[in-house]
Amino acid sequence: MKTQSGTTTRILLIGYEGVQALDVVGPMEVFAAANLFKSEHTPPYELLLASPTGGSIKCSSAGGIRLGDAIALDAVPNETVIVAGGSEDDCGR
Repeated sequence: MKTQSGTTTRILLIGYEGVQALDVVGPMEVFAAANLFKSEHTPPYELLLASPTGGSIKCSSAGGIRLGDAIALDAVPNETVIVAGGSEDDCGR
């Protein structure tokens, strides 16, 4: 997407029931940190959390922590997609 002073790339991080929390939170932290080092006012990355149906995502790690406010996959166009990891069983659901 074009903005006033540059280009922002939308990063869509996809989670699902049983995802490893670190596999979602880790990439989000990396892109959020990259936004802090941008000298212009426009952050280079827009981060969005998505899941197949939207809503809360229960992780298999971190005591079953829930990641909230995920948007449904079909609700937003994307530029870059990252699919978070988990167990082989959870990925197949």
